[in-house]
Amino acid sequence: AIERAILLCDGGLITREHLPTPPRRSPAPNGNGVDTLALPVDGIDLAAVERGFLERALGQAKGNKTKAARLLGLSRAQLYSRLEKYGVQ
Repeated sequence: AIERAILLCDGGLITREHLPTPPRRSPAPNGNGVDTLALPVDGIDLAAVERGFLERALGQAKGNKTKAARLLGLSRAQLYSRLEKYGVQ
């Protein structure tokens, strides 16, 4: 969900509208119901993450850009914009 939000926010601030509604589930085994995500101390290169997802989606879609856009939850125009931004063929 976070990775998809990164793609949808177009480099801006991630807001609630970029995130899916969380499914209902039982609390975590420790009882507090909170999931933790450890991030690297030196940060994350979001551009590299986004480029990686573009490349993975294109590979999974065997180069079909319409399918790749669908996999990423993007419109074709959004996909083409990001492909141009990162120089992905």
